[in-house]
Amino acid sequence: MHIYSRRFSLGSTLLGIAYTSDYARMITYQTSDDTILKGYCIVIAIHPTFYAVGDVFISGATLIMAFESVLALQNNQQGSHLKAWLLNKFPLIYYTTVSVVDVSLCWTDILVNNEPIPIACYYELVVSQTYFNIHLAYTGTVGFLGVLIFVAWLLYMPISRSSHQSVRAVQTRRNWEIVRKVIMLIALNFSVQNLPATYRVFSTIFLGSTVIPFAVWLMQPIGFFLTAIIRLIELSKIRTKLQKVLPLKFKKSVTPSRLP
Repeated sequence: MHIYSRRFSLGSTLLGIAYTSDYARMITYQTSDDTILKGYCIVIAIHPTFYAVGDVFISGATLIMAFESVLALQNNQQGSHLKAWLLNKFPLIYYTTVSVVDVSLCWTDILVNNEPIPIACYYELVVSQTYFNIHLAYTGTVGFLGVLIFVAWLLYMPISRSSHQSVRAVQTRRNWEIVRKVIMLIALNFSVQNLPATYRVFSTIFLGSTVIPFAVWLMQPIGFFLTAIIRLIELSKIRTKLQKVLPLKFKKSVTPSRLP
């Protein structure tokens, strides 16, 4: 679980850097009339590439966490080879393949339509509407698929059949610890990615508008901020210091690897 949440956090970090770079260039060149070919934006601006990779990591983390949640509660002898492949090799294959494909499509789209644009390299001018819609539709679909898998698992979460009450209690605590963490990250995923992306695709197809209302768009940077705060609070040393200065109480986490 910690591995996948770190990948989710990495995706949020990449998107946060992309937003910072995007707006830093807007502010720096807001009064400039200079133009540049789109292709040069790949080299002098990092936000088109980081937007692509960051979205892939966030949506992929949600899907993989959903699979991991299902597999974590299965008997160790049930599909052990498939479980090992899904947990150890599939994430690396997925992130590498999809990131390379998405970035390749992004760069190809930019180079094919290599025309002069303002030197600020505004993202909406750097990439075409076609690429943007495909990118959002894919990452949004993957995110929703992960949510659906997790909800299905949550509804049919197997009840422990251990005959020992103490073991059954520990297993239940482990299960709900996983549920709590995944729900937290999936809720952030909805605010960071799925809602803005879904609104953009819907409005483009059905309303003929590509403008995202400010309140909807603002969900993304707020989501990055919340992700960082929650990850910091989960660290035991920081929790201890917060308890000393604030009247806060945190539940002690259950580490699955230490459970029987």
